[in-house]
Amino acid sequence: MPIILSLRYGVVIAAIVSTLITTPIPNIDIYMLSTLGLLGLQRFLDRYTSRSSIIYRFIIEAVCISLLTYAFQGYLFILFYSLLLLIHQSPQASDRSLPYTVILFVLFNALGPWMPSTAFWLFGGMVFIIMGVLLYQLNDSASSRMESEQLYDQLRVKHNELKDARLSILEYVNKAEGFAQTEERNRISMEIHDNLGHRLVRVKMMMEAGIELMHTQPVKSTSLLNQVRDELILGMEELRITVRNLKPNESVIQAYSLKKLIQEAAESSGIDIQYRVTGIPYPLYPSEEFVFYRNVQEAITNAIRYANARNVWIHLHYESDAITLSVSNDGNKPDNRHIKKGMGILGMEERVALFGGEIRIEASDRFTITTMLPREQQSIEETGGKLL
Repeated sequence: MPIILSLRYGVVIAAIVSTLITTPIPNIDIYMLSTLGLLGLQRFLDRYTSRSSIIYRFIIEAVCISLLTYAFQGYLFILFYSLLLLIHQSPQASDRSLPYTVILFVLFNALGPWMPSTAFWLFGGMVFIIMGVLLYQLNDSASSRMESEQLYDQLRVKHNELKDARLSILEYVNKAEGFAQTEERNRISMEIHDNLGHRLVRVKMMMEAGIELMHTQPVKSTSLLNQVRDELILGMEELRITVRNLKPNESVIQAYSLKKLIQEAAESSGIDIQYRVTGIPYPLYPSEEFVFYRNVQEAITNAIRYANARNVWIHLHYESDAITLSVSNDGNKPDNRHIKKGMGILGMEERVALFGGEIRIEASDRFTITTMLPREQQSIEETGGKLL
């Protein structure tokens, strides 16, 4: 806008000076006073009126310029170009520029008889039309750019909201798993305390009584020892039941088992799938197991369906601060520069993003998709989890 503002003042000064040089003016004082008054009026309106009141400024300046052109003639018709520039300073210029330009063109043609010659009138009209079209296109481009910037800002806000939501979901998942483990530990503790603990206390008291009566009342002592044996048998059975309850059902264990997935995929497709684990394994959260299971499932499906692979290699590597799982195949490889991400890979990235991880794609010797999940190393006692 400062450029258009400078052009406006330049056009006004050029019209005033060129008319002063080329046209005989009977009363030079009135001419200078009138033209300087127009400049002062434009400066006042530019400084003390808002851009939204463009219609009032347009009317005031159009009347003043028409009167000056009619009174002094010469090259003052150039002042209409400054009005054309004024239109494009409006915030809604793309909506208003066309009707305003038509109005100015009508005024411009109405003052044709007062121009220096017909050639000037024709040339001025052509310049007016070209200038109007260029300014319209310029303003339309500026409006499109502004809309793009607004859409980009909205997209950035949505991205930040999704990022905050991802962090909140991840925090909730970690807390939920922690609460579930704490609740299960409390349940097991209460079960051991209420059942096995009380039974062991009774066994201890009965054994002490049996030892005391061993020499004085051997028959009763034997009876007490038999009861101790029965109590220990019952206690062992309760302990066995408790341990059995700690182990999840086989269906739960196998639900997201990579070994089961690999076996089923190899049998159904006929391809060779090799699986190896490196590093020091440690337990994974169920949510992490789910991510690895789904990503491996998607990678194997893509290798069979799109790459026509005959061999697949799966490598799970445990590190102290991260877990990486790579799935490679010997099928058709896309160009590294033109890897198109379909719904499958985008879904893999969304699942991994919830944990702050990433998906890496390589297509050098083999096409490889690597899932990386950052994770603090935890012991089996802390997680209560299981190994893949």
